[in-house]
Amino acid sequence: MYVNGNGRTINRLGVSCSRKIGNSVVRHKITRKLREIFRLSQNLLKQGYDIVIVVRKDAAFATYREIEKDYLYLCSRHHMILESKREFIDI
Repeated sequence: MYVNGNGRTINRLGVSCSRKIGNSVVRHKITRKLREIFRLSQNLLKQGYDIVIVVRKDAAFATYREIEKDYLYLCSRHHMILESKREFIDI
């Protein structure tokens, strides 16, 4: 995950999923999961960032909950989670 400030009041998401991950069906399934996780976790994150997620091979076999847990873990590593919401996250 790469994070950069964008000077706006919203977060934006980019997903990089190479052909090494699998065929287009697998890649789009992962991308859809990540976009949904991003959408549902907006109230937990600080605003004003561009987020680029580079998908690794293991994501093709991961469940939604595993991907969500990893996404929130990476957000916490980048200090993007609001202090008031930290207690609600099980990382």
